[in-house]
Amino acid sequence: MKLLRVGNKGQEKVAVLDSTNQIRDLSSHIQNLNPDTLNESTLDKLSKVDLSKLKEIDAKLELEVVYLIQ
Repeated sequence: MKLLRVGNKGQEKVAVLDSTNQIRDLSSHIQNLNPDTLNESTLDKLSKVDLSKLKEIDAKLELEVVYLIQ
């Protein structure tokens, strides 16, 4: 799972790169990626989200890869 922050600086949304390399909006499930919100429990919950049902985000937005789970 590749977790991302996308958007203009200071207005980023949390997103995920799905298995088809589409960027999906994950902000309805997690508001920020930091040590307080990114933990084993949160990662377990996120792994159960059906990514195909999340809104796609335009790939032209600025991306920052924050966390990679193999």
